[in-house]
Amino acid sequence: MTNIITFSGWGQSYDSLEGVAPGANHINYSSLQDIDELFESLKGAKCDVLIGWSLGGQIALRAIQAGILSPKSLILIAAPFQFIESSAIKCGMDKNVFNDFEEDFINNPEASLQRFLALISRNDCNAKEIITILADTNLDNANKWAYWLDELKEFSCSIIDLSKTPKTLAIHGENDFIVDITHTGLFAPFIANLSIKTIKKCGHAPHLHDAKRIKNLIDEFTCQNP
Repeated sequence: MTNIITFSGWGQSYDSLEGVAPGANHINYSSLQDIDELFESLKGAKCDVLIGWSLGGQIALRAIQAGILSPKSLILIAAPFQFIESSAIKCGMDKNVFNDFEEDFINNPEASLQRFLALISRNDCNAKEIITILADTNLDNANKWAYWLDELKEFSCSIIDLSKTPKTLAIHGENDFIVDITHTGLFAPFIANLSIKTIKKCGHAPHLHDAKRIKNLIDEFTCQNP
């Protein structure tokens, strides 16, 4: 039996990757106080395949780097190398834009999260279908995402050692409005065994854009020899 662990994206249902990883151990990290509590809860967990969407991709890389999880395969779905733009990383979000969103979130978390859901489907040819799926997202207690929003703001993959990363498949929509597709290429110099798959006419949620195709890509990749 293959042991699969998933980390969903910021503001999303913890089991949002069920369609591409049925029966996986979907981690509800937003219910935890911080990343230290998350890592403590994962100690001893069996993991052959680790899947992370967006912020969940960064969390997956951090768990591997910290020696908490040791998967044979890693799947990154629309994962940012560094979410906020800097002098070195030009493809990130403008810091002022992020700060405005963060302020709105603090003042009205439910409304801000609702607006964020709409951005996930933006530029996707299957936007209507994705919006319908995301309409089921539970917006109750949205302020539980505040800590994880700060993590998204402050973290960069440039500060961790990615040499421990196992064979990795990076899946990214070519029309991603939230995490520009150029982020995927930033991982290439640091992850030795990296395969990249670009999904045409797809936004920030490839697994919702075409769940069957993404599941097949994951299955084929994880069945390959290391």
